[in-house]
Amino acid sequence: MAAGPKVTAVKPTLYPEGLKVKLRGGTRTGEFYVHDLVAEVFLPNPNRLPAIRHRDGNVRNNKVDNLQWVRLEEVEHPEPVVYPRP
Repeated sequence: MAAGPKVTAVKPTLYPEGLKVKLRGGTRTGEFYVHDLVAEVFLPNPNRLPAIRHRDGNVRNNKVDNLQWVRLEEVEHPEPVVYPRP
């Protein structure tokens, strides 16, 4: 069995929408949300829904049983962070 192309992943970065990783090598190169990668590989999407929602609202919990394919209108966006003026 031949090995596939080497893929290098760097440390994930936390954004309000979820964890992102930069991948280099293989067929896809760029920045990707971890929840999108997990869902694309392990979560069937028979209705071809375009977005992923974290069932528990915790963007760090990217376990398959916590992810759900949804319509864009169903995605819960985090509240913007408002910093006090100095």
